[in-house]
Amino acid sequence: MLELANQGIDLHIFALGKKLADLEKNYPLLNQLKRPVYYSPYLLSLKILWAHIYYLAKKPKQYLAVLKELFTNSNELAFILRALAIFPKSVYYAKLIEEQNIRYIHAHWATTSTASAMIIARLLGLGFSFTGHAWDIFVDTYGLRQKIKKAKCMVTCTQFNQKYLITLCENGFADKIKVNYHGLNPNHYQPLGSRSNGKFNILAVGRMVEKKGFKYLIEALHLLKKEGMEFSAEIIGGNGPAKEEIIALHRKYQLGDRVKISNHLPHPQVIEKMKSADVFVLPCVTLNGNRQDGLPNVFIEALALEVPVISTDISAIPELVHNMETGLIVPPADVLALKEAIKKLYHDPDLRQRLGKAGRQRVCESFDIRKNVAQLAELITA
Repeated sequence: MLELANQGIDLHIFALGKKLADLEKNYPLLNQLKRPVYYSPYLLSLKILWAHIYYLAKKPKQYLAVLKELFTNSNELAFILRALAIFPKSVYYAKLIEEQNIRYIHAHWATTSTASAMIIARLLGLGFSFTGHAWDIFVDTYGLRQKIKKAKCMVTCTQFNQKYLITLCENGFADKIKVNYHGLNPNHYQPLGSRSNGKFNILAVGRMVEKKGFKYLIEALHLLKKEGMEFSAEIIGGNGPAKEEIIALHRKYQLGDRVKISNHLPHPQVIEKMKSADVFVLPCVTLNGNRQDGLPNVFIEALALEVPVISTDISAIPELVHNMETGLIVPPADVLALKEAIKKLYHDPDLRQRLGKAGRQRVCESFDIRKNVAQLAELITA
């Protein structure tokens, strides 16, 4: 959003969830987003009621047609119920959008926000598009085909996602799915240079969920400790359903201060930790029900800082992490292979430096947010 605004897009933000101020605590860059942000009142407020009366009076055919389509265009009960739940707020936002003379809608995440965008666009006769990322296209897929069919285009963040989404589409809609990588401004991520402080620092960052593969990292670190390798490691993960298991393994193997498990940290602090890391490790896995990561942003950040990455060959990770070019790739859930990969980088500082420099070059070429957002702006404004 910040880069879209920097490139001159007249951006208005309609929030369905947290207030921007709540996010600014962890992402201070959002303070620079000087654009109007709108929040919906509570569900049974007079403002929402008035918006519905307004459209029933002014556009009764469109209003009733939207309601009808929610029931008739999908046979997925979960999608219908969710769309009905967001319908009151969507009509309220439609009135604000009409008053502001906004001519296009783009939603992030292919779930509730896109259902809302679809309702608003249909009510006002506008075009809309949306971006899908990971769990919202692999796990929570209710109404996804319908959303792609109705949208001007769908943007997704990896080629892996695009190939998967094309298999879901009916004939004639596959060409709507466009790839637009996430990114960052490399100028804001300057490598530290020399990291020789006498310790080999290993960093992992991610939510404490099973698909991040933290338990395999703990197992690998245990084996490295047994072999006598000198290192310090930190896992920054905050809370999550996998945290108890990770802490239990940490105690079982008596990793002590050698491996620190940290709570969630503000983004600037995470970046400072990355700068002093010798290697970034996130051994992602695919779980039942196709639950998996796409291409975690932390990989882009680590490589922008010339920190080599160790991960697995699932999903879109190999689109950035090329084995022996920008990092090391190991099979998922393979503790021995993960241990050997960490050990390889421990013993070879020249390889670490080469992988890190190549990784930054790859980020600058394909994950520069300035270039990628310019492409996104073309897609949604054409």
